[in-house]
Amino acid sequence: MKWKDLLRNRRAALGISVSWLQGFEGMCLGIPMQVIEAEESYAVCRGRDGNLARIDTMLVGSVQSGQWLMTFLGGAREILNEQQAEQVNSALNALAAVSRGASDVDVHFADLVGREPQLPDFLRKGGQ
Repeated sequence: MKWKDLLRNRRAALGISVSWLQGFEGMCLGIPMQVIEAEESYAVCRGRDGNLARIDTMLVGSVQSGQWLMTFLGGAREILNEQQAEQVNSALNALAAVSRGASDVDVHFADLVGREPQLPDFLRKGGQ
């Protein structure tokens, strides 16, 4: 079985639709998902396409209904706030738009358009 088939099968098993990911089969993407129901070591989460998936939460600890998780291959990697989840989903929307031939993706990066780029604190001279 080829790696692309394995990836498709893994996404199908997780309930993640591949329709919006067409053209990105070779990319490793984290997907924000919202917790619908939490158990001890996993959560049932709703994805971008509305499908539900069982997500392993061992790396992030206890989660609650309504929280957002950054997920990758069936596991939660980070707990997100709603704004972070919206920003990641917007960036994923931009990738999907570019794959359909769009060239203007500014609408997907409203938080970045019209402002000067800022270096993170750790990259500024002297850490200031």
